[in-house]
Parts: sequence; structure tokens; C-alpha cells
Amino acid sequence: MVTFSGRKISWLIYTVLFGMVPIFMRIIAYMLVNDSKIPMFSASDFISLGIVLHVSLMAETRYNDSQESDWKKSIVGISVLAVLFYAVLYIFSMLSDIYDNINMSFVFWAPVVMAVCSFAMSWAVYDRLTYMPALPKEVVA
Repeated sequence: MVTFSGRKISWLIYTVLFGMVPIFMRIIAYMLVNDSKIPMFSASDFISLGIVLHVSLMAETRYNDSQESDWKKSIVGISVLAVLFYAVLYIFSMLSDIYDNINMSFVFWAPVVMAVCSFAMSWAVYDRLTYMPALPKEVVA
């Protein structure tokens, strides 16, 4: 069963939905334009979603009072690497407007898959932060 804490609901509303705004706007534009020159989805929309998810993870783990510094360092390290990969994919998506020999299928699907993985990772991190045991100083009677 999926449980939603207040922290996770806030994350879903303020981070995930905010990160999906470019996707929603593109879908609306796609539906409003009749000649279908606007693609329904774009790599850059999923890239922005992934970057938003990982920046929120870096901020959340940085300001969390957990004593598990190794775990926090791992999350921040993975997030930094993911943001770098997203940046490289964004460069290739921009270059695809100029050069024809860029594999557009890969440039589109890689950020989609990465965004799904980023969402799953963020979900797991927020679960851990929500249900993490209290610090020893908090349980003193």
C-alpha cells in the first residue's frame, strides 16, 4: 500500500508538478495548434523535470538533520552526476537543431528514461527521509 505523508504530498505538488509544467504547457500548445508543428513531447521538457527533481534532492538532503552523512553524500553525488548527464543531453538536443547526424531517438528517450528513474529515486529518498528514525537527542524523555 502506498502511504503519503505531508512531506511527500508537498514534494509531489511543489516539486514534481512544478517540474512537469513544461510538459503540461507543451501538451496544451500541441492541442491548440492545428497544423501539428509542435511536437507533443520534447527531450528538453523531460530534462528540466529531471534537473528539478535532483536539485530538490540535493536541497532536501543538505538541510536534513540526519546523522547519516555517508547516505547523504551518496544522494548528493548521484544527483550531481545526473544533473551533468541531463546537461549533456540538453546540449545534444540543442545541437540536433543544427546538425542532422545526431541520434534524435536516443536524445529523446534517454531523458525520458532518466526522468522516470529520477522520480523513482526521489520517491525512495523522500520515503527514507519521512520514515527515518528520530535522532537520539529527540527521543530523550
